[in-house]
Amino acid sequence: MNIAEQSRMRADAGAAWATLTAILAASLLLPLPGRDGSLGHLPSVCPFYNLTGLPCPGCGLTRAFVCLGHGQWRESLHWHPLGWLVYLACLLVWLRSGLFWRRGVLLWRLPPSVQACLGWGAAALILLTGIARIGWLTAHGSRF
Repeated sequence: MNIAEQSRMRADAGAAWATLTAILAASLLLPLPGRDGSLGHLPSVCPFYNLTGLPCPGCGLTRAFVCLGHGQWRESLHWHPLGWLVYLACLLVWLRSGLFWRRGVLLWRLPPSVQACLGWGAAALILLTGIARIGWLTAHGSRF
């Protein structure tokens, strides 16, 4: 790896670290979701939910993150069953990118093919979970 490539990789790691820092800080600073799912006075920004009243595969992740940030583990599962897994992945990537950005220490190196498999697997898992949630809510006449 040449110096220019390492410099670019460290800059990318710094951007990832800053983005994840903002996301994780928001999970600590936003108030817990209300009974209706509202986060303070913030409106829903999901176009799929706003049009159909059904959750998209990612609906509830923000609320699950906020619950996890406040230590409400069981409540987070209500909002999104995979929220804890995505939160854990964010924490691991936050730690990895922060260490690489600041110290040049790479905790683990994954080949691009493994990274691609993990990314596609995570996307498929979230999509299948979203479809299952829609099916369950529809079958039971429940609202999200």
